[in-house]
Amino acid sequence: MIENPWWNIAADDADLAQGELVYRCLVPIVPNDFSASAEGGSVELEFRETDLIVVTQSCDLVAKQTKTDMVAACPFRVVDPNERWDRLEEMRKGRQEGLHLLASPSDHKDLKLALMVDFRRVFTLPIGYLVGLSHKSTPRYQLRPPYVEHFSQAFGRLFMRVALNPELDRFNKEWNR
Repeated sequence: MIENPWWNIAADDADLAQGELVYRCLVPIVPNDFSASAEGGSVELEFRETDLIVVTQSCDLVAKQTKTDMVAACPFRVVDPNERWDRLEEMRKGRQEGLHLLASPSDHKDLKLALMVDFRRVFTLPIGYLVGLSHKSTPRYQLRPPYVEHFSQAFGRLFMRVALNPELDRFNKEWNR
């Protein structure tokens, strides 16, 4: 029987994967007035340590045939114990724009330890950097199927939101005559 059906503990030599937790990543913090400060040609950025979850597809991260040198990842954190239950329930159902709830790797049954992923903040970092950090993590947690597919679909839904023009329906009806 699987102890935690949500999470797999990856082998030390396993490839970086979509749905893998990577701890203590340094990410750049770009100021709101970035364009104004960039006029001089050089900019100093702050870096903040953040826990991230990989959103780049696993098939693009396979070491022997890596298709990218950069990896997209989003921040996650343990749910705030003061978080309202109704908001967590809406997040669990996928109704909180840009936020996604995952069971905890340490105890998938304890909602107080659940992880909240913020899809609205996407960091793109070098693959070598994230691979190095992931290999330092023990244990290395990677989402299992079908949770990784659900996670991927939730990430994609944020970017595929579209307000369709009503004229499109009229155009399609006329086109198909």
